[in-house]
Amino acid sequence: MELGFAPQRGTMLRVMSIGVVAVLLLALTGCSSSSSSSASSVGSQSAEQGGTTIEPTASAQHPARELAKMVVASIKVPPSGDDLLSTVGFGSIWIADYAANAVIRIDPTHNQIAAVIHNVSGPCGTIGIGFGSVWVPQCGGSGDLGIARISAATNKITDTALHGRCCPGDSQIAIGDGSVWMAELTNGSPGDLARIDPTTDKVIATVHVATNATVAAYGSGAVWVSEPDNGSVARIDPSTNHVTTRIRLQGCTSCSLPGAMTTTSDSVWVMMAAGDVARIQTSTNRVAATIPAHVNHAVIFAGAGAVWISGDGVPLTRIDAKTGQITAQYTGTGANAATQGFGAIWMPNPSFSRMWRINAGQ
Repeated sequence: MELGFAPQRGTMLRVMSIGVVAVLLLALTGCSSSSSSSASSVGSQSAEQGGTTIEPTASAQHPARELAKMVVASIKVPPSGDDLLSTVGFGSIWIADYAANAVIRIDPTHNQIAAVIHNVSGPCGTIGIGFGSVWVPQCGGSGDLGIARISAATNKITDTALHGRCCPGDSQIAIGDGSVWMAELTNGSPGDLARIDPTTDKVIATVHVATNATVAAYGSGAVWVSEPDNGSVARIDPSTNHVTTRIRLQGCTSCSLPGAMTTTSDSVWVMMAAGDVARIQTSTNRVAATIPAHVNHAVIFAGAGAVWISGDGVPLTRIDAKTGQITAQYTGTGANAATQGFGAIWMPNPSFSRMWRINAGQ
């Protein structure tokens, strides 16, 4: 695979040796234990929904140390005291490093750092991929708020969108329908969803959503926004920039979590309070199933026929995207911000300054 850029000096892969395996085993075995348009539209409010509960089987449970056996590469990354959120796009893995005010680009063909983009002001949320660019929420770690737009061709910051009006922490950018969608700050608090035209980097519409809505996702021709204060997910029609319906989540009248989301061909998957996952059928706007994953402070992402969760005390959970069944769950000490791509799980662990490439049931 040709990535179209040259790796920087001094950033070559540290090939995983016996010593690295020992460190990885230490990391994964330390505490391995079970873990429990400006116009707005209110839209229709459906009844509270829970759907079918799909309990995990005992055979799906594994100690986190078993992940060490699946590591095929260990890439040295700069040390960081924060979670390293990662995203796949443009033939690369992109890591948001809040502490370093930087974005790290990893070449999966050679398993090495290809570039480090500096002067990103506190990258703090899930990165968006599209329109030849990487879109990075900035929480003002070292400067202005806004979305840093990084050219995938040059690894340079080319512009800042939503300047001074973004970004809430734990935010998630949605890319779809020719636009970039991002929660913006109103009087210091999230409460509107901005639609950005990537040809001008200007806001072309604002959709009013519930206060503290920070997470957006695109799928099935719609934009989906989790509304933790309402315990609901709002569906937005990009052709009208209006909320068309709200799906209430059972047991989530006022969720404290941001409600990280991902989409597959027919579903929206949203993290709820207590670490459960709700599966919303996009054809019916109803919750089809609830999966008690029991994973907190988690990211959720889709790929390779599965939905994956990475969170505190449970570094990796695999859910079959067709059946909704948890097929593997690894509990114990480990990272909590993985992603999937190029036939592997990519799991950063800032404590050991490593990005692990894991063959986890692809």
